[in-house]
Amino acid sequence: LQHDLHYRIQAGDATSETFFVEVTEVPVISVRHVHLEYPTYTGLASRQQEDGHIEAIEGTRVTLRAHANAPIRSAHLDLGGDGRSDRAMKVTGSEAQVSFTLELGDNRHSTKESSYQLRFRNRTGQRNPEPIAYPLLVFPDLAPEIRFDEPQDEEVPVPVNGRIELRIQALDPDFRLSQVELKANV
Repeated sequence: LQHDLHYRIQAGDATSETFFVEVTEVPVISVRHVHLEYPTYTGLASRQQEDGHIEAIEGTRVTLRAHANAPIRSAHLDLGGDGRSDRAMKVTGSEAQVSFTLELGDNRHSTKESSYQLRFRNRTGQRNPEPIAYPLLVFPDLAPEIRFDEPQDEEVPVPVNGRIELRIQALDPDFRLSQVELKANV
């Protein structure tokens, strides 16, 4: 049904009283804007996007702004789509907002959660029955690589009060290195 209606039932010469069916909108909430604030060391500028699909490096601060088709009583972020309220959303009228930081799973190779949903109740207490599942992909920050060019042998004899020249290369495969420091204990 798309519209309210009045109806009654007739069977032979019997007629029921008139009944009324009120059609209400199904509560829906969707992401309107995603703000991505990358970790400072990446040198990447913050970015705004219009869809809820999130792909970013671990440590990125995400702010979601959502809009519902009715005034919101309460709303929350459900990471992983398991029905749990992982983060409460700040609500103003039919708008809701939440911020969180992207994390990798314990194995440091895969995303902790592969999707998220927004769940809410409108002012009459109705829930959004089929929340949209938005994809969530978190990339690891690759570790810097360090290589000793000189000396090439693992053990080098050095006389007391002697000196040895060290030549080291350090690089970061995905971002720049801001500093390289060598600390040695004798």
